[in-house]
Amino acid sequence: MEFKKLAKKFFRNPLNAISFSILVLVILIALFPSLFAPYDPLEMDGEYFMKGPAPHHLFGTDQFGRDIFSRIIFGIQKSIQISFLAVILASILGTALGVSAGYFGKWADQIIMRFIDAMFAFPAIILALFIIALFGPSVRNLIIAIGIVYTPIFARIIRSSAISIKEQLYVKAGRALGKRHFSIIMKEVIPNLFSILIVTFKPISPQRCSLRQRWDFSALVYHPLSQRLAEWWERAAIICSALPGWHFSRVSS
Repeated sequence: MEFKKLAKKFFRNPLNAISFSILVLVILIALFPSLFAPYDPLEMDGEYFMKGPAPHHLFGTDQFGRDIFSRIIFGIQKSIQISFLAVILASILGTALGVSAGYFGKWADQIIMRFIDAMFAFPAIILALFIIALFGPSVRNLIIAIGIVYTPIFARIIRSSAISIKEQLYVKAGRALGKRHFSIIMKEVIPNLFSILIVTFKPISPQRCSLRQRWDFSALVYHPLSQRLAEWWERAAIICSALPGWHFSRVSS
């Protein structure tokens, strides 16, 4: 009953309903792109090369006659997949470092936080491109790079919460009973950090998705067979800009 009341109150606001509908639509597109794409993203149409928008090709075609709309739909899946996995990786690494620093304190806190401060000293895109250039361009390395870049944000937030949680009576009681530190962290500290992780997760996820699209324009993360949303949008913009009444501009990153 409580959930129904919250849902009714939430959907009473038109903006909430519209936003939720868009979110559900994007998730469905990411999970089932073939249901929304009219063509195979790799299918070539020999009669339509570099054509503008038309009823049978909503966003036109590229230089190989492939439908740009279908390629964008499949590109959404790859973008969300990379962003989601990267934020999961960052939350795991950040939680491990933050809890270790906040719970144990002293020398562990000093070493971990000085390392985190050193990571903050580098711009996100420079640090990520360094990782990609070091290990090579691939989807796996891109996920690792984005996850490492945003790990310090999680680590610093989790550390401050872990410091306050370790002073709670239930944590002190666990120590008095002789429980191991690992058991206390897993059963008492981390469960009480879930709300903090969710709040941190929400604003960072779209940032990762946006950052990933900007990196797609770099040669360091280019893969000739990858389905990259940024590349296809750029091609669609070039094609549509040549048509009367259409104008697109590429935003510099």
